[in-house]
Amino acid sequence: MARKLAILVIGIAGLHVCEVVALGTTPLGASVAKLLGALASALAGGMCFGAFRRARGVSRPFWLLVGIGVASESVIDLCFAYYEGWLHVAPTAVAGVLILTLLRPMRPMFFAMALFLDPKKDSSRLDLEALIDFIQIIIVFFFTYLWLYYIPTHSPGRSVGLAAGLLQGLWVELTQRVAIIGLAIVQMARASRPQVRALYRNFLFYLAWYLCAEGVAVYFWIVRNVPSGTLLDLVWTLGFLGVAVWAGGW
Repeated sequence: MARKLAILVIGIAGLHVCEVVALGTTPLGASVAKLLGALASALAGGMCFGAFRRARGVSRPFWLLVGIGVASESVIDLCFAYYEGWLHVAPTAVAGVLILTLLRPMRPMFFAMALFLDPKKDSSRLDLEALIDFIQIIIVFFFTYLWLYYIPTHSPGRSVGLAAGLLQGLWVELTQRVAIIGLAIVQMARASRPQVRALYRNFLFYLAWYLCAEGVAVYFWIVRNVPSGTLLDLVWTLGFLGVAVWAGGW
């Protein structure tokens, strides 16, 4: 299993590099880049779901929520492939903003849910308190994006321009990612079992990539208008492949 996963991970990364060299930012190249990203995120989600079946205690719902979070990115990548590869328009155009607004909060939202699990209880079941926390997280994430990202780019009375609205949305995302990292550090300190502590510690490595590398890539995508089909797309792919390897070895 480990050997097959390693071959698959190396193959996806290698195909990504080949796409950049051979196709670049052409419509076909953009489509291939996003389809490879969708494949990487789907692979990461599948490996997380496999870890969920093997896990016990609090790590069981943890892997389920992280798996949903990383797998949800494949939907975003497919939307990008459709807009850039098929329609030949940037997904940041007005027609695509609503879709991206609804989908962008999904990954950090599920990560926050995973980190709101109580490591001291070490229970594989979600109690009523956890479900109430999840509902509150959903409300906070979606209303944050609605008021600070979608409405400023669409409301005539409050319009700040599409580019400015997207940049404002980026700062919202970065703030959320910093908060998620802080929460992961707190949970790692609270965990009493070494296995659970290692779970949060390893998750921090991905969250650091999620904050720094992906944050820089999104910045170039918004501010510099860098299209899909460049090495920046590999940033997302490598992050998901790292999660796949981590979950596969759990």
